[in-house]
Amino acid sequence: MYITPGHTLGSVSVLIPLTDKSRPHVAVVWGGTGFNFPHTPARFKQYSDSALRLMNLGMAAGVDTPLSDHSEIDRAQQKLARLQQRGPNDSHPFVIGQDGIRRFFTTLSECALSYGAQMSE
Repeated sequence: MYITPGHTLGSVSVLIPLTDKSRPHVAVVWGGTGFNFPHTPARFKQYSDSALRLMNLGMAAGVDTPLSDHSEIDRAQQKLARLQQRGPNDSHPFVIGQDGIRRFFTTLSECALSYGAQMSE
């Protein structure tokens, strides 16, 4: 569990070891995707810094599965439906791999920095 201020000052994010068909995975629950905080360049920078920090911690831990506390953000309902139809050789719909995790957190970071930059112009 990591303190990742940004979405709120008290946001926490969690890494969770999992297995699927005897294969190990590590999930990450990011503390908050939305920009529902006071819009200042400093807060967007804080959000970006937290995203990059968690990305680095996640890469070191082998994170390959993003989860959200809001099912509409990670499309959990659609993934659960796919999971029910999954064949024996199909991949797990929640697992996106480490490259996908890197893109996820890079996108969060860069979007926050972009919003912050627009405010300081």
